[in-house]
Amino acid sequence: MLQYLTFKKLDSICLEMAQLGESDLFPNLRQDIVNDRRYKLFGLLDGTNDPWWNRIITLTVTADQEILADFTVNAGLLTALSASAHTVTRSGGVFVAGSVLDIVLALRTTGARVAQYKAMVTVGGATGTYSIVGSVVGAETDYNSVTHTLFVNVMKKFSTTSADLSTQYIKNLIKIFDNAGPSGKERVFDLFTDARAFGEAYLNPYATKRVICLQYGPTLEFQIGATATALATVQALVKGKPSLYTDGTENNLLDSPPEENAMLEDEIAAEYARQAGKDIPTDVQSRLEGKWKAVYEAAAANRVKAMETNIGQRSV
Repeated sequence: MLQYLTFKKLDSICLEMAQLGESDLFPNLRQDIVNDRRYKLFGLLDGTNDPWWNRIITLTVTADQEILADFTVNAGLLTALSASAHTVTRSGGVFVAGSVLDIVLALRTTGARVAQYKAMVTVGGATGTYSIVGSVVGAETDYNSVTHTLFVNVMKKFSTTSADLSTQYIKNLIKIFDNAGPSGKERVFDLFTDARAFGEAYLNPYATKRVICLQYGPTLEFQIGATATALATVQALVKGKPSLYTDGTENNLLDSPPEENAMLEDEIAAEYARQAGKDIPTDVQSRLEGKWKAVYEAAAANRVKAMETNIGQRSV
């Protein structure tokens, strides 16, 4: 069942239940009370409406593929290419050892190709040392900023990329995926919970074909294997948290289950009355001390039981 209450309507209902007017409490205080009570219910009842809170979000992830040139394009600026030393230098960022390079050197005046070849980075850093893979089309030549223009496409080996989750209301991650599977199908990433295993994944020869990720705080870090397909549109199936009541969201529908509306209304109305220095209406007080108290106690007991069940278990 879809939610039918907006934040503004919820606020109005609770003011009426508390027998208050809009001028009895500052709007910002009412917003804080609504947010506080919503999170109280979410914390206590967490687990009773799991499917409701499951939602898909799209993540903005740093690209595992870089396009570099001798003018500013995305990731940075190329400043040197040595044919004799087999090195390429960039002004910002680093080349990752094992990354594959597609190097194109052309004449600045006509655009005619001087050299094109593939290479693999053997020594990483701001100046990457590479070995040529296959043959060179044209002739490998030192880059001259006056006469040449230079382009390098980088496919990073185990590129460390990340997504910022700090603006998302997320309790935990369920699944991370993109649409880079066969024929655009879903490709599910390996979601690690063990930081050490994540850091040592490169030791696994099969990891070169995989995309793996690890969450720490508000950051979701990715490693993309050298032979894995580049990231496409990355999405996450998450267990969400309640969004906040603000001036900008007052006309938004609540994102909590509608079955919790009655309990939420009583909680908010009671706190409105307390903050306004008024008595809590008898009917509201009766429900809080009666059926809602029983619900809270049962939910708290379930949480304790779940915690006891997990004691001693190790995440892998």
